Amino acid sequence: MKDLLVANEKCWPYMWKSPTIEIEDDIEAPYIILNPIEGCKPVSEGCFRCFAKKYNQVENLVFYEDLEIPYRINSPKRIYVCTHADLFQKWVSFSFIDALLEVIENTPQHRYYFLTRHVNRMEEYFKRYSEKKKIPSNVELGVSIELDKYCWRADVLRKIDHEYFYVAAEPLLGQLDTINLLNIRWLITAGEFGLNSRSSALMWFEDLRKKCIKTGTHFILKSLGNYLVSQGYKDKHLYNTYYGEVGNGYL
Repeated sequence: MKDLLVANEKCWPYMWKSPTIEIEDDIEAPYIILNPIEGCKPVSEGCFRCFAKKYNQVENLVFYEDLEIPYRINSPKRIYVCTHADLFQKWVSFSFIDALLEVIENTPQHRYYFLTRHVNRMEEYFKRYSEKKKIPSNVELGVSIELDKYCWRADVLRKIDHEYFYVAAEPLLGQLDTINLLNIRWLITAGEFGLNSRSSALMWFEDLRKKCIKTGTHFILKSLGNYLVSQGYKDKHLYNTYYGEVGNGYL
């Protein structure tokens, strides 16, 4: 197996923790998933081999009863919202998202993470929401960006009147030359998994890490994906090293 080597022969780091931005919790620690909707259609190349396809072979459904789950959890948790389907699809009513935000307001002990490719509708919703009240501080808003032609999603995200933003560059399918990480608190990236995974290049991940260092954005590489692993690269997950020593002095 090849090591991930940089010019000085040190193993390439899988995480860079910004010294200027505080992260309230361990992003890669165990978490809870809340999936109160079913039904999702592909919108861009990153969707084509989505792990959640098997959950979305049904008509569009919402489950208001699932919104009660956070009330039953007393200890603070990280809650990822709608990992099987995109909450900001056009068919999901703003009234349903309102009901979800009411739960979030009433459970400040938890931290909620939204991730979308429908960022224009996310921006539309929160523009409307912000006219009445401030977006809860226990919410992190994120966009998925898999190719350079979708880097505009981060620009739309920044239009929202909020301060907690992140980018999920996964599955990373190309180099993100034009991505602007200004005011992005953290970026998480990974290659594609599964059968017939599309190829990736180590330089794509290296470039993102360098961009994160320049803007003070937390960088997390979950995995290189099946293609690079098949080429002999070690796939070092960082689930237990988020607060550990980074880069063996390379930084």
